[in-house]
Amino acid sequence: MALNHQVIGSVFFIVLFTFASLASGADQNWVEFGVRLGYSKDIRGENLNQLEIATAYRLPSAWMLDDGWVLESRINASAGALHGGGDTAAIVTMGPGLAWISPGQQYTFEAGISPTLISKHEFGDADFGGNFQFTSFVGVNARLGERIAASVRVQHMSNATIYSPNPGLDQMMLGIHYRF
Repeated sequence: MALNHQVIGSVFFIVLFTFASLASGADQNWVEFGVRLGYSKDIRGENLNQLEIATAYRLPSAWMLDDGWVLESRINASAGALHGGGDTAAIVTMGPGLAWISPGQQYTFEAGISPTLISKHEFGDADFGGNFQFTSFVGVNARLGERIAASVRVQHMSNATIYSPNPGLDQMMLGIHYRF
């Protein structure tokens, strides 16, 4: 998978912004930083794969629920590459989400939706209609150690009928994250 300058620039921006904020020590709202790999079923004869870096930032809204569970709001962001049909595109997402955190923070259940930009919308015979999309997801993170978590999520990218065609892209995403 060849990376183009949009992918490299997007990845650089997210990494720089995340670590600059962490280095300042002033902001303890960063939740995690990691990498995810996604794959899809056949879409008009093409299989698409996605590789991305991702981060989550805790917003001020949080609610204590029964039995020690916590519901918190977050901003999720990712940047990476989408590849299929012999084509590669930069993909960038950023949007709100909710996280249900178990007592002891062993498991986190997530859901969210993000406006999504892709640098190209045609991958071989698969055409997503345009460069602006929406990505919605549900997933679970499991803590593997003090600072490491693994995740699995199911996500759907679609243009919400802004363009025609609108085939949508369903992916299974697997990730590994460093927890702050």
